[in-house]
Amino acid sequence: MRTKWFLFVGLILFSFKSQACDLCSMYLTINPNDYKHSLQLNYRYRSAEALIKQGFLSAQAHVAEGYYPYDTYVKEQFQTIDLWGKFYLTQKLQLMVNLPYHINEYSENDTITQSTQGIGDISALALYQVYNSMYDANNNFRQRFNVGGGIKLPTGSYKEFIDDEFIDEDYQLGTGSIDFMINAQYLAKYKRVGLSTNLLYKINGENNMGYAFSNGLSADIKLFYQQPIGSKTVFMPEVGIYHEQAERDIQNRTTVPNTGGKVSYINTGVRLFYNNLALAANYFVPVSEALNDFQLANNDRFIVSLTWSFSSKFAE
Repeated sequence: MRTKWFLFVGLILFSFKSQACDLCSMYLTINPNDYKHSLQLNYRYRSAEALIKQGFLSAQAHVAEGYYPYDTYVKEQFQTIDLWGKFYLTQKLQLMVNLPYHINEYSENDTITQSTQGIGDISALALYQVYNSMYDANNNFRQRFNVGGGIKLPTGSYKEFIDDEFIDEDYQLGTGSIDFMINAQYLAKYKRVGLSTNLLYKINGENNMGYAFSNGLSADIKLFYQQPIGSKTVFMPEVGIYHEQAERDIQNRTTVPNTGGKVSYINTGVRLFYNNLALAANYFVPVSEALNDFQLANNDRFIVSLTWSFSSKFAE
């Protein structure tokens, strides 16, 4: 669908801390590694597909206008390799920076007709810790609440052509606009069982070609369980629901057909923490979809992540 793949900042459970520290014992230890800086490498994959029956087809999202002389299998694939850096500026303020590399493809009957790859739009998100329950040996329930905001800069190319034909906006590496984000996160943990929720609202600007992707909301809620294995390893399965929605895109102050809608996924995953390294994998299965007009049906998605955490003065 034409809804953008929103920054999935809800994936904040990626780091490991092998030993308790004085500062963390004063506050909250929900994640195996709280209050450390980290670098995270992600691989994300999503796709959509449809079978276009023989005949004339008017302009549709991602599908060429014109007459199809035979049934045509259409598929789009979006792969992203991105690097996240998370840094604690103060005990309550953290900064996350994202650098993505995109590989976007559109194919008909397994023949790629549009393809782009390269650096996308760089983004940064700051989160402030509004509330953090005090750690108490007699208190098995702990929680915290973060709010923040961010900005996405137009560093990715958004005017790519193939054979003098402009590539569809969704296959461009960037949007060409300055966009803003508002984020809220809540985490709670009772003994080894935890709950993670994340809300992200994205406010998209207009590029100099008069195109603006619609504002959008993404939300997820997950349950997780932390199982220590020995003294240096933590195994953490999780399950939840991820939802995203957006209105129609705007071009030259006119709504763009076949854009926007809603889709919800069941999200299952597992994380393995060892010393300062963490490996994570999440799989998303669409369970509800209400797309505007005609759009290709969403397939399953998945994300694989590797994180390295390193000391900050707040985690020593």
